Amino acid sequence: MQRPASSEQANPTLLGDLRAEVSAESAPLLQFIVTNSKAIASVVLLLLIALAGTGIWRWHASSKAEEALDTLAKTTLTTSGAERVAALEALAESSPAEFRYSVLSALARSAAEAGDLDRAAAAYGKAAQLEKGQPMGLAAELAQAGVLLRAGKGEEALKLLQSLESGMSEESRLELLPLVADAAEMAGKKDVAADAYGRLGKAYPGEDGSFYRARAAELGKK
Repeated sequence: MQRPASSEQANPTLLGDLRAEVSAESAPLLQFIVTNSKAIASVVLLLLIALAGTGIWRWHASSKAEEALDTLAKTTLTTSGAERVAALEALAESSPAEFRYSVLSALARSAAEAGDLDRAAAAYGKAAQLEKGQPMGLAAELAQAGVLLRAGKGEEALKLLQSLESGMSEESRLELLPLVADAAEMAGKKDVAADAYGRLGKAYPGEDGSFYRARAAELGKK
């Protein structure tokens, strides 16, 4: 009786096709894949699970951000005064990190409108830390300095403004100098205020320059 042909010969499998197609140089790689197919499949499965987990996390984060946005809008529209400040303060604690700057900025504005300048300054300070070194962080720091000036805290405002000034371009420093002068004068540091006005007087011609030079001379005499 004739011996039956092997199943691989009669019905070529995918493995048989692969072995027929690959070159001698690629054979070791194919053998490695065949030998370790279970381990490779496990690794691929783990990668797929990780990708699925990342997708779920992103969806969850997006959903939390949308929920925080809805809460912020509702709070802003339906509350006012101390009630709004308290609600925004609670929201700032629970909102996603990427949304917290917006909530803190809203909290700061609401607190300032309610006359709670200390809380407003603190909220602007926290917002600035979230975007440190970025334009939005700088905007929050300038707003914080303005609130401190409103609160009569010239020393704190001056310290903050001077720290900002050191990292600015010359053009940006000029825009900051009027605030520096106001803060220094409020803090009783007339020499610092006179220096700021003097620098402004040199930078600007015409009536503006004359005003700044006059203020510098006035403060320099005292």
